Amino acid sequence: MFDQYFVVLKAFIAILFLAWFSILDYKTRDIPDKYIWLWGFVSIALFIATLFLYRTVLRLFIIYTILSIIIGPGLFGLLSYFELMGWADFFAILWITLMFPIPDLYQINIVSFPSFFHFPPIIPIILYSSLSIALIAIFRGIHTLVKYRNLLPPNTSIKDKLALIFTGRVVSIKEYLSMRHYYPLTIPKVKDGKITYIVRRSFDIYEEYEEYQRELEEMLNKGLIKADDKIWVTYGIPFIIPLLLGFICTVIIGDTPILYILFRL
Repeated sequence: MFDQYFVVLKAFIAILFLAWFSILDYKTRDIPDKYIWLWGFVSIALFIATLFLYRTVLRLFIIYTILSIIIGPGLFGLLSYFELMGWADFFAILWITLMFPIPDLYQINIVSFPSFFHFPPIIPIILYSSLSIALIAIFRGIHTLVKYRNLLPPNTSIKDKLALIFTGRVVSIKEYLSMRHYYPLTIPKVKDGKITYIVRRSFDIYEEYEEYQRELEEMLNKGLIKADDKIWVTYGIPFIIPLLLGFICTVIIGDTPILYILFRL
């Protein structure tokens, strides 16, 4: 019984930090280092407590921990190194992995699948987080396709149009100049004295959106573009938010869907 109370405490702490970081990331697209290291301190303390609690199965604990670190922080460390994700996402994965290095999280699942084997919790957490991103993109894409399909740039590839549909929205230049943390996907540029639009599928996580706003404001003041001209912009989906959803799903159903599919094959 003590084990379950301890797991509930760890799950509550993880949800608390993920919810807090989700709000910060959505509002400011920045999580201060001091908050990241605060979670890290708590995570390491809980990892040591978990190790002490399961010291009688030390070999199994070490195996699960190594697998969890390779799969979770290992993968996200590479993504962050190649600037495909922010380092805050990597540390969030790392702290969750250290809090739940073994399948103790499944003790509090509402839905469970009886099995002699369970996956490291970080696997369903990442899987459900990725699925939530896909679902969010699909619903947003349907809305965008219905509302803005007539404003898709002509003479662009299918891949470019799909990127705009599933990640973008249409706003006027005037609207965009007052928006925060949005990045243009269609960028007006002056070429041979005329305005042409460059279409891109995503943005660099280290870009400064204010720089685009300054350039557009200069072009607007010069009369090269109009305030009511339309461009496609994107906010992106901060990964911390899907990570929160993925963690909550893992708390509720664990690795049950994965095991069910696996044993049905």
